[in-house]
Amino acid sequence: MLMKTRKTAISLPEDRFQQVEEMARRLGVKRSQLISAALAEFFERRREDLITQKLNEIYQHDAPGLDPVLSTMQFSRLAAEEW
Repeated sequence: MLMKTRKTAISLPEDRFQQVEEMARRLGVKRSQLISAALAEFFERRREDLITQKLNEIYQHDAPGLDPVLSTMQFSRLAAEEW
């Protein structure tokens, strides 16, 4: 399935443009494919960051009605988890 594309012009500092050129050449892809993939990765990371931010907002406060001992145990375990 072909995805609809749009053409756009962007301005890059010369050194960044050269990095893009070199990376595209090494990967054997077109410059626009490299930039599109880089943007997709950027957006995915931002999405993950926003999810983490929302979870942090939820868990920074004790839930009302939660047993304080159970709550302390749960939150102390979260600190030991590698995120």
